[in-house]
Amino acid sequence: MKKEICIEAYIKLFNFLESVLLLTVPGNLKIGVTKHLKSEVILNQSYEDLINYYHTVIIAARVKHPEDKGVVENTIK
Repeated sequence: MKKEICIEAYIKLFNFLESVLLLTVPGNLKIGVTKHLKSEVILNQSYEDLINYYHTVIIAARVKHPEDKGVVENTIK
């Protein structure tokens, strides 16, 4: 998925819900990450703008840790 489409999907989700999620844990944030350090993840400017505008937090799920994802996704593993 392209970065622009993903950002647009978040915006449409927030508009559909008529609210903003306080915390979002996407399963694959590869397109949103600029650099992954041992202690922190640096998001690209588009994601930074999104979270600052909507006053929310996006946290990447750990690799190969399906328990970080939603209960619905745990059936897939």
